[in-house]
Amino acid sequence: MKIFIPHDDVVNGYIPSLVKGYQNAQCEVVVGKVNFYFSNYKPDIVHIHWPENLYDKDCVPFDKPNDVITKRIKWYKEQGAKIVLTVHNLLPHDEIKRKTRRSICESVLEYADIIVHHGQSSIKLMKKEYPKIVKKTHIVCPHGHYLVHYQAVPKRESRNYLKLPQHAFVILNFGRVQPYKGFELLRKIFKKWRHPDKLLLVAGRFDYKESPLSRLRRKGMELVGRYARKERFYFKRIKTQDIGYYFAAADLLLLSHKDGLTSGVLSMAATYGKPVVYPDIGNFREQIEGWIGESYQCGDVGSALSALDAIVRRMDEGLDMDNKIWLAKNSWDEHVKRILSAVSDYRDCTQ
Repeated sequence: MKIFIPHDDVVNGYIPSLVKGYQNAQCEVVVGKVNFYFSNYKPDIVHIHWPENLYDKDCVPFDKPNDVITKRIKWYKEQGAKIVLTVHNLLPHDEIKRKTRRSICESVLEYADIIVHHGQSSIKLMKKEYPKIVKKTHIVCPHGHYLVHYQAVPKRESRNYLKLPQHAFVILNFGRVQPYKGFELLRKIFKKWRHPDKLLLVAGRFDYKESPLSRLRRKGMELVGRYARKERFYFKRIKTQDIGYYFAAADLLLLSHKDGLTSGVLSMAATYGKPVVYPDIGNFREQIEGWIGESYQCGDVGSALSALDAIVRRMDEGLDMDNKIWLAKNSWDEHVKRILSAVSDYRDCTQ
């Protein structure tokens, strides 16, 4: 089986892990956005992620991206390929260019044969948002683990490396700091949470286009002065080899998304064996099933504080931190197995 994945994002562990899963299933895999436009490679499956990212003005300069993208998808289908689309988010995250990017998403959804979701909630939400896909073939595949870049780093070593106090109770918020992830809400929750040794560690590139929070940005540096005692912000791209240090330094993960469908950080928390507090939105609850987590009502500070208190009580009482069951349930081999099975059994139900 020949697989083509038209994406270049190999820094995030998702695509490399998926590629390995396909290779374990004895598939031939080709990756790369530029190949989507210029290669004559004829795969059995074109597996698309983040369809809005197919457009890249530096890669292919054109005024009507839908026309070119649609033309290429049709070419692949004419060669006998099945179009598989994995849904990562309900709407493009870039609010400024959302109209154009949504249009691209709709075009790819129209020609997709199989739509892959990371939870049943995704199927319901996507069908409501895009009624034309109701009769498409939908399958659920677990969001896989991040063992691809897992590092077993001792907590003391990681805190020394990040210059964090050894005694602190560290809450980690990890990943690109974007508007939909609720950075303001995160700080409100942390400020109101009562814990004598609390410390908030935020790690990820600061990606607000326009924001009064821009004054907090310190490229590649932590905040100093009155923030430094309780809050440490590393607003930079975190190198892959450093990810293990941030997770090893944390006592738990806190997500503050205002909206969202799937979060790779949830799967990273489970992979690194860290309890997590998260808003009950999208696939979040399904993603963390089988691991240690407490949910709260999205946007509700009081609910988030209760969830934090609940998980700390559980930690104080002693938690079984063995994540082997979650890792097995969320294996990439199982993920790929479900996709290949769906392609093998595919029948066009839209006609």
